[in-house]
Amino acid sequence: MTQWLPLPTQMECGSGYVYLIGISYDANLHSTGYSQFLSPTEKERASKFKFPIHRERFTFFHACLRNILARFLHCSPDALFFFQGEYGKPYLDKKYQLQFNLSHSENEAIVAITKDAEIGVDIEKVKLERSDDGIAKRFFSPIEYVYLSQLDEEKRKEAFFQFWAHKEAFIKATGKGLSQDLKSFSIGLHPSRLITADNECCDEWTIQSFVWKAGFMAAFATHQINPEIQFFSYAQ
Repeated sequence: MTQWLPLPTQMECGSGYVYLIGISYDANLHSTGYSQFLSPTEKERASKFKFPIHRERFTFFHACLRNILARFLHCSPDALFFFQGEYGKPYLDKKYQLQFNLSHSENEAIVAITKDAEIGVDIEKVKLERSDDGIAKRFFSPIEYVYLSQLDEEKRKEAFFQFWAHKEAFIKATGKGLSQDLKSFSIGLHPSRLITADNECCDEWTIQSFVWKAGFMAAFATHQINPEIQFFSYAQ
């Protein structure tokens, strides 16, 4: 069982490490006062959500992201400036040598951080009542779909979310997001691994699932070989 340690107030990012930080949102404990940490661009993005709960979650998780990065960079959270890649992935000034990614689903979120290597993370709420065969047939590679089709119904639904979390983590790591054809690469499960990918050496990538909270599937992908992984939980 994974042990999630409290995140220290100051951190150092070592080469060859991946830091996974879990965050939980509780509407009874958190308020929209977190917006003070956000940039005008982030506040504008938050304002576009239709429902208050979605605005509050976005604000809270992005404020937490800033606080977490500040602990690694030993600076003020509101001093951080995010650039955007060609496909919208945020990144910091290269002088920091820090790469990061944020994913959230309902009240849970994960931040992944590493040094000098591409990284992506995804967390998905498992909804076993859904039927996702049509989505799998449309977006999964033939290898993945054949594997999925051979499972019984209960295992197939769980495996669907495992595949989705792994694939999302990979396209977020490459920085291409959904502009990247989800059929252009194949993921293996048990153990997690990159089987095939256009223009990528699969052996140079580490993809791994992990458990943050029951009822969620999560995975990260990073362009480095067998990094050491450390797990932390975040509290304001």
